[in-house]
Amino acid sequence: DCTRAFQAALEITRLHPGTTLQLKSGDYHFWPSHAAKRDHYQSNTDAVVPKSYALLLEGQQRTAIECNGATFFFHGPMTAIGLEGCTNITIRRLNITTPRLFTSQGTVVESGEDWVVLEIDRKRFPYVIEDAKLQTVVEGVRSRVWGRMEYDAADGRFSHSEGSGVSRAEELAPGRVKVWGTRGVARTGNILVLRHHERTHAGVFILGSKGVTLEDVEV
Repeated sequence: DCTRAFQAALEITRLHPGTTLQLKSGDYHFWPSHAAKRDHYQSNTDAVVPKSYALLLEGQQRTAIECNGATFFFHGPMTAIGLEGCTNITIRRLNITTPRLFTSQGTVVESGEDWVVLEIDRKRFPYVIEDAKLQTVVEGVRSRVWGRMEYDAADGRFSHSEGSGVSRAEELAPGRVKVWGTRGVARTGNILVLRHHERTHAGVFILGSKGVTLEDVEV
């Protein structure tokens, strides 16, 4: 967990305006347990406070973070980068990702009036079925499926979105799941995106700052 090491490094850049933090390329991992917590209300994000930040820059001036193509992996719900009250900040050549997405997905291989059969990659999208209820597993935490969206694999668009989740589920074989409560699914071959997490955090949050440059940053 690199969280505390980065917090220590950012304290140095705060105390010494104009400092450049140079990273080696490679993978860096962060967990929410040691993240900075702030009562921020992020736009287009559910009002859950406090927010967790892996990297939080506060009151910094002329700080540059040269990431050199490094990849930050975030385990669990957290905002990757937060800035508050900062001036002239530059962050370059950074990849931001998570080992486990906060949605799951399966390919529709069969469909009926109120059911579909999904092929789900269990390694990418772990799940369990108990008492005919489908639950996803993210970082060891189980969550119920509360919504779904249908992604049209042919034209690359979402063709259907519905707030209701899955009423019942049955595993036909490992990675092959029949689910009920899916009225309106268009056709086989499409991707059904299963929503099981609220929008608790943004990727990057900037508040009361100016002169902020994010260059070659992929989220």
